[in-house]
Amino acid sequence: MGNDAQVNHDAGTFFYALNDDGHAVVTSWQDNGAEAFVPAEVDGHPITEIGKHAFFKRHALRSITLAEGITKVGDGAFFDCRALDTVSLPNTLKVIGPQAFEWCASLRSIALPASLERISEWAFSGCTALASIELPDGLRHLYGHVFSGCTSLKSATLPAGLDMLEDSVFDGCASLSAISLPDGLWSIRACTFRGCSALRAIALPEGIEIIGDRAFQSCTSLTSVSIPANVRLIGRWAFMDCTALGSVTLPERLETLRTAAFKGCTSLRSVMLPHGMVRMEEDVFESWTSVQMR
Repeated sequence: MGNDAQVNHDAGTFFYALNDDGHAVVTSWQDNGAEAFVPAEVDGHPITEIGKHAFFKRHALRSITLAEGITKVGDGAFFDCRALDTVSLPNTLKVIGPQAFEWCASLRSIALPASLERISEWAFSGCTALASIELPDGLRHLYGHVFSGCTSLKSATLPAGLDMLEDSVFDGCASLSAISLPDGLWSIRACTFRGCSALRAIALPEGIEIIGDRAFQSCTSLTSVSIPANVRLIGRWAFMDCTALGSVTLPERLETLRTAAFKGCTSLRSVMLPHGMVRMEEDVFESWTSVQMR
């Protein structure tokens, strides 16, 4: 955004600024009604962006419709719009910014357009009514905490081309009972599924090489897990307090088990370590777990 964007223009129900291309960015919505519609243009300028905090804490807002042509929902645009339960996004949307819909506690579902290329950090964090989400095929990356604290989220459909889940993507999603991970995924980062207490089983793709710190901590319904053949490292507290975990298969290529990786797994009675294991740190297992080398 250039210098012109610092000048707010009054369009009646909202203020807008102009970027260097002459496109309008909605900077502040003035109408406190329950419904809002952002048009495709204003004063002859195409609207391409909902700016930072444009609808910040509009507690009366229940429904928002964005016209075609809008490509970005900016940082915290709808932060804490706690009554918002209906969102219509355009087929031109490419970016959802950090915290864009964070704490929209009434939002039960949202249809994401196929044009979407990025969902940024904390975008839907704390959307406690969100029950399911289907992510479009164009996404290659899920950024940190995107769905953290979505306590009603039961299912999530991930795109086939996704290659990384960053930290805490589904952290605290206590209702998530099943999820299918795409084959191209190579890393599960820290706290990705921490506290997903309804998750009973998960199939890890064969391309996974690293399971990060606390990745599955406190997944108290998880009964078994087969670690893929290419995994070289299991991080600290990765499966800590998975109290129902009764069996785990560790691959031959595994080199490092970090501190307390399986600590608190009170149902895990025995485990076989791969012959080529290089490093096992302290308190990896409970004292009564029988550990043997293959």
